[in-house]
Amino acid sequence: MARRTIPLLFLLLLLPLPLRAGQTRQDHLEVAIEPAYAAPGDTVQVIIKNFNWGQTARLNVALVNGRDSGGAQPLTADAPLKLGPRRRASLAATPDAAGLWTVQPTGEWIFGPAITAPSAALLVVTPGSSGGVIGPNEAVEGVIVPDEEAGSGFGAWVLDLAEETPVSFQIAWGSAHEDDYLSVLDSAGDSIAGGRSYIPAVTLSPGRYLIAPQSEVEQSYTLTLAPGLSGDNEDGVTLQPGALFAGLLAPRADQDAFTLAAAPGDVLFLALNAATDTLDPQLTLLDPAGNEVAMNDDVQGYNAALSYVAPIPGNYTVRAASAGGNSEGEYTLEFALDPEMARLQPPTVLPLGGSANGQMPPDGAEAWRFAGAAGDSVGILVQSAGEGFDPLLTLYGPDGSQLAQVDDTQGSANPLNPLLNTELPADGYYTIVVSSYGGGGGAYTLTLSAAPLPTPAP
Repeated sequence: MARRTIPLLFLLLLLPLPLRAGQTRQDHLEVAIEPAYAAPGDTVQVIIKNFNWGQTARLNVALVNGRDSGGAQPLTADAPLKLGPRRRASLAATPDAAGLWTVQPTGEWIFGPAITAPSAALLVVTPGSSGGVIGPNEAVEGVIVPDEEAGSGFGAWVLDLAEETPVSFQIAWGSAHEDDYLSVLDSAGDSIAGGRSYIPAVTLSPGRYLIAPQSEVEQSYTLTLAPGLSGDNEDGVTLQPGALFAGLLAPRADQDAFTLAAAPGDVLFLALNAATDTLDPQLTLLDPAGNEVAMNDDVQGYNAALSYVAPIPGNYTVRAASAGGNSEGEYTLEFALDPEMARLQPPTVLPLGGSANGQMPPDGAEAWRFAGAAGDSVGILVQSAGEGFDPLLTLYGPDGSQLAQVDDTQGSANPLNPLLNTELPADGYYTIVVSSYGGGGGAYTLTLSAAPLPTPAP
């Protein structure tokens, strides 16, 4: 009988495939979920890859909701999944509720030991909340809608990194709430960082990360990822009216600087609030020439706030720091235009034909309010009671627009005392703001006449 020979090609197929240069043998499983974020009812794919060169895996696979212990979805209910060497499988899943879902296959190598497979995570947002993909130097806008049953809501953003990258996470909440929180998770769903508004200088290894903003109230937000190891704000960031900026002061001697543009008569309201109990904030305002014109340390507990009437146009500098350089922590900085000066202290009502005495602290301002009708002629006079106080008078209309600003009165007994005679353009409440041109303070008398006032004779 002739001996049968086995073809050489068949023998070669039995040999392990050669490795390319620089390639290492990986005898393991990899698990991923695509996409890594979804809304309830969306279909995702659970992808499992067998990198073993010679063994078949027999696996049971289920998608589990960490928010609901009864929310597991078996993906291999009929029979275990058999995955041959160097093969991959894709299993469809439809998570039906919000939460952090994870998948971790269990099983064994056929004719081999049990398998310890890695897990993969999926963030399913609460209905109506935002989700998507974000890069390491990008900003995205989103919204959170709370879940009625759970009482809170969260969004989901996916960050994929090809190399080790230091990243700082910042979120500006539309309406800050004490339970707002930002979480950063790895691809397995394990928490690696978190904070209310700012997470500084986290060095991330290559891989996938899930970012979950969470709130108990419906609100919008802006999420920003900035590469770099510094916890500082980049000096020179321009603030816009209505802005709410989140930042970090660390180490203790750290200072963050911002700029804002102001026109003469603009009433600037600034509030620097500690987002962590470790910070005692201090707020300073510099004029376009770099002179300190206003400063506040404590106005509400440890938080700082100030109102300032800009006497000259230009770019003003806002400096955020800790009081005495003795503390550190997260903060939020708010900037708004406040023509009625109602944010710190409501204006004092003054009737037409009346007068009142005021005492203005250095770098401060005081507001007075009166009712007027269209066509009324009024006279307003501010008289300083001492030297070193150069009063500045600004009038705002019922709509908050600036109607006039007076610094000096030529030909007056005291030309530093401002006098304004004007006709009111509309019915409503008007606001008089008394401030100082040079930042000084002092006592003064405010006169509001129902007719034009004469210039005080020298």
